[in-house]
Amino acid sequence: MTLRERLDAFPTQLVLTVLWATVGTALSIHWSNSILWVSLISIYAIVVSHWTAHLAWKGKRIAQGDDDS
Repeated sequence: MTLRERLDAFPTQLVLTVLWATVGTALSIHWSNSILWVSLISIYAIVVSHWTAHLAWKGKRIAQGDDDS
């Protein structure tokens, strides 16, 4: 099994989700009164939402065979 196959088989997104949920929750509790922290979390959520939508759009184009790249 090649390194690429091993990386593709590893649930990276699941691990990162659990890590973010754990660390992000702890930091949110610790810095709950910080306006900067709330602003950064809001910006992060917006960026991740748009990135996920872009990946879904690109995946749909590839699945339909419309990808020009």
